[in-house]
Amino acid sequence: MFAKRLLQKAINNSQHNLPRGSLTAEDLDLRVAVHYGIPSTASILAFDPIQRLLAIGTVDGRIKVIGGDGIEGLFISPKQLPYKYIEFLQNQGYLVSILNDNDIQVCWR
Repeated sequence: MFAKRLLQKAINNSQHNLPRGSLTAEDLDLRVAVHYGIPSTASILAFDPIQRLLAIGTVDGRIKVIGGDGIEGLFISPKQLPYKYIEFLQNQGYLVSILNDNDIQVCWR
């Protein structure tokens, strides 16, 4: 259910910025992963006080985002490397992360 709502939101948001029909399911590369609680391999934290979101980076390339109202999300990097830096761009909806091999990733809401 969560993945379906996330996909619908991504498609609705993209319709404002992209030409109609340009976003397909193949462009998103969605994978369903389920995790409850704090990851046992947590290594770095970031907090956005305005949106009240906590991001937890792990040593195996995952970021768990926890917020109010039971919001939880899990981002999985294609590379299974530790994060050396993560930060929210305050109240912008972006989470910037840097892996140990200096690969920069940007996640958006």
